Amino acid sequence: MSYRILVGVLLCLVAATAARASVTLRECGGAVSESNGKILVAEDESAVASLIVIILKGMNYEAKVAKSNREAEAHLAANEFVAAFIDVNLGADDGIALARALRAKGIATMLMSGAHDTLPTVEGLSSLAKPFNLFQFKAAVQKLIPPPETSD
Repeated sequence: MSYRILVGVLLCLVAATAARASVTLRECGGAVSESNGKILVAEDESAVASLIVIILKGMNYEAKVAKSNREAEAHLAANEFVAAFIDVNLGADDGIALARALRAKGIATMLMSGAHDTLPTVEGLSSLAKPFNLFQFKAAVQKLIPPPETSD
C-alpha cells in the first residue's frame, strides 16, 4: 500500500471515529477483492478526487480520475464505466455538458457541486452536495449503482 493511500485510509478511519461511526478498514480503502467495475470521477480538486478514489476502492470499484472534459473523454475511449461522478464546475470546462453526454451513452451519472444554493437540477441526473462525508458518498454510489443481486 502506497504512503498516499495509507494516509487516506488513516484519515478516513480517524474521521469515522470522530463521528462515532463504525467503519472497517475495507470501507476506508484497505484490502480489496475483485472490482465491481470502473467509475469515472471528473473532479479538478485533487484532495476531493483522492478521497473519492479511496472510498470507491473500499467499495471494490476502480476509479479513473479526470481533471477536465478532455481527460474524461480520453478515459471514456479506453475504458468501460459503470458510473460517473462529475463536478459541475470542472475548472474551465462545463461538467453539466459532460454529464449529459455520459448519460446519453447510458452511463449512470451523478453531478457534484460545492455551490449548495445553486445545485443544478438537470433532467435525469441526481446531484450530491460537497462537502460530503464517507457515508453520504457511499449512499450516493449505492443510489447510482444498485448492489448486484446475490444468488443464494
